[in-house]
Amino acid sequence: MDRMGEVLEKVVKVLASVGGTFVGIVEGFIKCSYSYFKGIKYISYNKYSLKAKEEFDEPAEEKYFFYKQYEDLKNDYLSAAAINKGNILVYKKMKQENHCGLGRLKGAVASIYVFGNIFNGIYFFIHFIIITIISSPVYILYFIIKNIENVRSNRENTGTICTHCYSKFNIPYYLCPNCGRIHKSLVPGPYGIIKRKCICGKEIPSTNMSGRHKLSAVCPVCLSKVEIKEMPSACIAIIGGEDSGKTSFIHSVIHDFFSCISKENKRKVEFLNSSEEESFNSMVQCTNNENSNLEALKEHKNLYNVFMNSETNSSKKILYIYDNKGENFNSISGIMRQKYYKYVDGVIFMIDPLCIDKVIECDLVKNEAENYIKKDINIDDLLDRFIIGMKKLCGIKADEIINIPIAVVINKMDLINYNGTAVDFLKLVREEKFIRKVQYNFLSSEFFFTNNLNSISNKTNAVEPMEWILSKA
Repeated sequence: MDRMGEVLEKVVKVLASVGGTFVGIVEGFIKCSYSYFKGIKYISYNKYSLKAKEEFDEPAEEKYFFYKQYEDLKNDYLSAAAINKGNILVYKKMKQENHCGLGRLKGAVASIYVFGNIFNGIYFFIHFIIITIISSPVYILYFIIKNIENVRSNRENTGTICTHCYSKFNIPYYLCPNCGRIHKSLVPGPYGIIKRKCICGKEIPSTNMSGRHKLSAVCPVCLSKVEIKEMPSACIAIIGGEDSGKTSFIHSVIHDFFSCISKENKRKVEFLNSSEEESFNSMVQCTNNENSNLEALKEHKNLYNVFMNSETNSSKKILYIYDNKGENFNSISGIMRQKYYKYVDGVIFMIDPLCIDKVIECDLVKNEAENYIKKDINIDDLLDRFIIGMKKLCGIKADEIINIPIAVVINKMDLINYNGTAVDFLKLVREEKFIRKVQYNFLSSEFFFTNNLNSISNKTNAVEPMEWILSKA
């Protein structure tokens, strides 16, 4: 009887173990069959994708089908795997507390490992296919819009220049017209392709062609207000020592652009606004007035700009002309402080012939010009400083050229007894070294004459070098 009882006891234990294992397998199968869906529930509380936060972190509502759907896919899979591991730990704890047998534990663990991976793999694949099908049109539209914007920007050389700190950038910080929040990267992306919704609820355009440039904007560097956004531009810097005629040259160029010379060249020019036009006209009247104080006009602004276009290029372009005080060219450090040299499209180098010793020695100066003679500026040294400063600022090696054109303008030629070309004039006054430096260090060069620019008229020839530099820029 005792032997029979032992056999029966062993049979019962085996059956209990098999039954426990079967129960564990069924329980594990059921638990892991919906662990993926529990993972979806846990990740549904995440409102933003980490990638969008890291790359943009904009005050706007993020679209689900851009970054977040694939982050949720990954996190859902990881959450489901973590839930399965948690279920295994629960069974092990139950075994330690004698709430389940060894067979049930082994069955549940094996079931969760096997069926958990199978279910997660199947659900992951189905989830991936669904979100990819839904996301594909979004990515196709994004690719088309993004490339249209990039092609237009590269073709027309669009950009934005801050008139306060002179920084140049592609896109400024735009402001929401409703709440004034700053959108630092208002471009097609996870917040919207053509439009996005600010967190205040206002829809704003995300592309230039949908009207982004009409929004108020600030400079990303100094946060000053930016008036002109994402327009094709030409940036020209005027170089020269004190009293070389830089500011008067700019005034004459702008005057000529609005005169019959501009009409002959079929170039359309306009001021940015009425106040700019009034200010310029007032300046012209003062300059042409013999009783006006010309020294007072030297208290000028450093940046001049006008809109312009031509028949060959119908799109409107903004011309930026940078004028720097002559004393800033007395040192390399003074030149390097002018950060706009990094992006200018060309330079115009102004020369006052009355500061060249050989001009005086060769008796080329007219009698009425004796009061204008100035000998404290050496144009060779000034050119050397500018080349060194420009190359250091732009990271150009000493033996490499500066990849922009230069127009050398010899001013005040109505005060000089000479008839010939600008290059021959410089050779006559022993400035062959200056010519070689210009031709060796710049992409292209040309030499011009202008007359005394203290009186603005169409007879100064100021527009010719500017037209040349614009054709090369």
